[in-house]
Amino acid sequence: MFELSWSKLALLAGKDELNLTKAWAQTEEHVLSIRGGYDFDIVNAQDHKRIAEAVTYYHPGYATFLTMPEKNHSLILVPGMAEGVAQPNKRNQVYHKANCNKTLTTETDAWMKRVMERLKLT
Repeated sequence: MFELSWSKLALLAGKDELNLTKAWAQTEEHVLSIRGGYDFDIVNAQDHKRIAEAVTYYHPGYATFLTMPEKNHSLILVPGMAEGVAQPNKRNQVYHKANCNKTLTTETDAWMKRVMERLKLT
């Protein structure tokens, strides 16, 4: 069996490592796991990769991991880690709009089109 070692997420969610692995392994949906390069460390980059690895192990070709450099947890453009961590708490819509992550839309759209092509939905 494919087992993962999860970070703080498992502890905070009150789940053990095996339950998280099992949950992702049981999905039969295509998964796009995205992490901002300046995301806070509650769910680290390894955890996002592990999501894709767990899905892929049980359902080859069903998962994609994507890192978005210079983006925070909200996947908006930020100048560094300190601002990346602080910004989601500010709830500043003007800032969010000015720093909209157009790459997120482009990358998500391209991923959805690849999945649809694979499923012959286009």
